[in-house]
Amino acid sequence: MHPIPKVNTQGPSGDVVPPATFLLNANLISGGTQAAFLGLGLQKAQDVNRSVSIKPAEYKQLVADTQLELAGRPGDADFAWFTPEPSHFDNDVVDRLVRRGVVSPQFVAAVLAVDLERPIFSDQRASLLRFVPDVFSFVPRTSPQQPAAPHPDDLTTAVLRSIQQSNPAAGSPEAEFATMLALPNPVAALSDRINSYEQRLRTALSSPATRPAELRRLFDRLVAVRLAVLASDRFVSLDETGDRLLPIPNGARPPIRGSGGQISKD
Repeated sequence: MHPIPKVNTQGPSGDVVPPATFLLNANLISGGTQAAFLGLGLQKAQDVNRSVSIKPAEYKQLVADTQLELAGRPGDADFAWFTPEPSHFDNDVVDRLVRRGVVSPQFVAAVLAVDLERPIFSDQRASLLRFVPDVFSFVPRTSPQQPAAPHPDDLTTAVLRSIQQSNPAAGSPEAEFATMLALPNPVAALSDRINSYEQRLRTALSSPATRPAELRRLFDRLVAVRLAVLASDRFVSLDETGDRLLPIPNGARPPIRGSGGQISKD
């Protein structure tokens, strides 16, 4: 449906499946892939999108209903569900910290569990950085095969103490983070959340009564992520085309705002 050089209303030639990395930070959670991350070893993260298959007519209708445009013309990108996702660089840094024992897999799992379904541009996860101490001790790992330090490690204990001292409100991101950190096995808890997430997607998309609304909810999230990139002075420069990279609704191009550090923290 790319509208350049001319508007094309044909639609996709086959079913569209959003990437798992749109639904959660699948590459860091699973490990492996072409990046060869150690990750958390939860391969099911790569399969969370297996129930999200969108028929060509449904996808075409979503594009039309949202009034997507490129360069002022109705249409979509060359690649269906073209979306920003967690960067390889960010995930690689986290993975190296885990490999070297600086942070534990359990700590990473607890972080990722907060706002799980929003793998990038999460203000909730970004807000947790204030609880991380400037200095903490850790047991270095000489290889990924060396067992990680027992959970909870010094970092986890310090963060838990800091959150508890703040008296977080029930249901807040910091309360959720503390609950995850206090569990004996946050990685297993994250695995359960992924299973529940996949089941909710399957249930909502399998019923004719709820499928249209669920597809629109997911598509609106796709558009919101694109708009967040274009609204950020940090990331808008990634669109070197001006207005031909990310399809957005007619008239929705946002003013550029300062990232203020919140986005970069995550």
